[in-house]
Amino acid sequence: MEDMSRQGLEASGTGALRELVIEVLERMERDGSAALERACAEHPELAESLRARVESLRELGLVGDLVEGPGGRVGEFRLLERVGSGGMGVVYRARQASLDREVALKLIRPELLFDDETRERFARETSVVARLQHPGIVPIYTVGERGDQPWYAMELVVGCSLAEALREFSGRSVDELSGEDLRDAVCERSSSPRPAGLAPLFAGSWVESSLRVVRQAAEALAHAHQRGVLHRDVKASNLMLTPTGRVMLLDFGLSHVEGDDSLTRSGDRVGSVPYMPPELLRDGPRAVDRRSDVYGLGVILYELLTLHRPFAAEGVTELMAAILEGRPPRPSSYSPGLSWEQETVCLAALELDPRRRYATADDLARDLENVLERRPIQARRASSALALRRLVQRRPGAAAAVLLAVLMAVLLPTVIAFLSLREARNVGAALEKADEHRERALRAVDRMLYDVANARLAHVPQAHELRQNLYEDARELFEEMAVAEPDNGELRLMAVEAALGQATLLENEGRFAASEELLLGTLEDLVPWVARGASRRAARGPWR
Repeated sequence: MEDMSRQGLEASGTGALRELVIEVLERMERDGSAALERACAEHPELAESLRARVESLRELGLVGDLVEGPGGRVGEFRLLERVGSGGMGVVYRARQASLDREVALKLIRPELLFDDETRERFARETSVVARLQHPGIVPIYTVGERGDQPWYAMELVVGCSLAEALREFSGRSVDELSGEDLRDAVCERSSSPRPAGLAPLFAGSWVESSLRVVRQAAEALAHAHQRGVLHRDVKASNLMLTPTGRVMLLDFGLSHVEGDDSLTRSGDRVGSVPYMPPELLRDGPRAVDRRSDVYGLGVILYELLTLHRPFAAEGVTELMAAILEGRPPRPSSYSPGLSWEQETVCLAALELDPRRRYATADDLARDLENVLERRPIQARRASSALALRRLVQRRPGAAAAVLLAVLMAVLLPTVIAFLSLREARNVGAALEKADEHRERALRAVDRMLYDVANARLAHVPQAHELRQNLYEDARELFEEMAVAEPDNGELRLMAVEAALGQATLLENEGRFAASEELLLGTLEDLVPWVARGASRRAARGPWR
């Protein structure tokens, strides 16, 4: 893709392989060699290097080795059972002898002990988390090292990651699920008994529970940001849910303390590709700020509300290109029951331009609370003018000349104002003495504008097909009339206005190619009429 900077790709190359190796090692404990084959199929551009790296670890006897077995000791800690593992570390339930309490003890995976970046990342996590004190961030009690093996002890929290819970719902629809289903998945994945009562986090519908999950995560992230810590790896596998309704933000191994440039090296990769913000891919790690972490929460919210990720592609390069283009399908295309407010908050967190995104995690948490409490939200969607400008940016060669000609003929606000009932009345007045075709056009315009401009219908997902049909009928009618009256540039402009509305709805459905084809084709048809109609149009001025 032309917009993708070489810097963004290079910054992701080596780091992407390292992260993939870590992920595969974790999966191999559960799925064996099938995990490696699946990863190679998912990332064909990295397959050869991935196989070589895993094989070298296998030859050293490191793949699959345990750090310790139950009953072993690490300092004053007696290991009771292995409760989990991540890409970087292994976690045990352990008993601390001096305080006679159970803790979670985390150690670096043995196969990564000699990787300098992993050791730095482990140390970074302990030093960063030690400065944070929030119910949504697992506190660290103490740190130490046994020989070359660093470790730290933290609060023992029983639960599972959000990513693990969501695997239970593959192929399901949000409309058939509830918050209690999410609680049950957490209990199943963590082998925990169901609590006697249903925690508030899981009360109500699936969508309500999803909003609460992301709100709690946003509050924890806001606490870190207020103390100058950027997480830089916000993703579903780094959120833990407990059966009692806690949401915990995990893994600060890639975090960065604002003002400390020593932790951001040239070529550093930040985060996991599906959750990477576009500014990271475009401009590199130094472009990452608090809004980049908010973007990660936006991806998580999208996953929860739709049970799909916002961007899907065959390989890493294609996925990064899709992220840079920044046009996910509307969440309501997967979950028609979503309200306008719920969808708007999600899309605002996922905005391509960081300046249009939520500025802080606090802002996102506040709007999620507004949605839950049925209060007005602060987020606003991209305007039609912004959507049109982004179309020109994506397809400059095909669109620039056409749009310039249109703007010479009629002011852009006049085109966008097609959705106004007031203008429908004036169009009707201009056509009141017309023949049968004009009468049909008047009825079509009146009906379309009445339905489409009505705010209630515009916010009802089930009315989407009706709105699409109304725009299409009006566009086809105006085009037929324009053919019958070749000197009437006014009719051609009205056809373009209807096409703009239809193209916007197509884009809302995620049918981007169809939207661009319709809009550009219609605008190109307008060019021959501009010279004839521009002077008359300019003389009359915009509709009033």
